[in-house]
Amino acid sequence: MVGPQTGFAPLPTGGEEQELGVFVGKIKNYNHEKGFGFIFCEALNLQGYQGDVFLHSKNKGTFEAGDEVAFMAVLRNGKLQAKDLQAASTVLGEMGLMGNTMMGGMANPMGGMVGDMDPAAKRARMY
Repeated sequence: MVGPQTGFAPLPTGGEEQELGVFVGKIKNYNHEKGFGFIFCEALNLQGYQGDVFLHSKNKGTFEAGDEVAFMAVLRNGKLQAKDLQAASTVLGEMGLMGNTMMGGMANPMGGMVGDMDPAAKRARMY
């Protein structure tokens, strides 16, 4: 069961949606009868967001449980939700980040944005 979700970013009010960035995660489960499932995303957890990311049937596409996906994480009504799913390999390959599944809004697992890493740190992460 997924518990309450909180994070560092201010929560939107009403029907507002706040985009957090593109993340990579694995579809943990999906219930076809109920039309929803959840994505596990370690990078979001490391940023302070608790629980898995809600995946509605309208955003699922052809992906299934166990698939690794890249998605836009949004806060909607105070809950993490996924939209704009793509195959993780496609997105990571385009960015030259194959093997790094913790994009975290295009961020590295240590916190900063990928472009903000010093060149030595980038080289160290590549090997």
